[in-house]
Amino acid sequence: MGRKNYTQLSNLSDLRKFIAKLVNQRLRGDVDSSTARDVGYLCKLLMEILDRNELERRLEKLELLMEQKED
Repeated sequence: MGRKNYTQLSNLSDLRKFIAKLVNQRLRGDVDSSTARDVGYLCKLLMEILDRNELERRLEKLELLMEQKED
C-alpha cells in the first residue's frame, strides 16, 4: 500500500502548509465542512504537542547546562 495520501507533519512548517492546503481544498469544495473541522481540530492538537515538545527539549537543554555549571 502506498502512502501518497499521507503528509509528514513533523514540525510547524509542515503543519502550516498542510492547513493552507486544507483551507484551499475546503474553499474549492473538495473537502466537506465536517471533515475540514475534524482535521482542523486534530491539527490544533498536533500544534500543541509540537509546541510542548519544543519547550520540553529546550528545558532539558537548560537543565543540562545548569548541571554542567554546578560541576
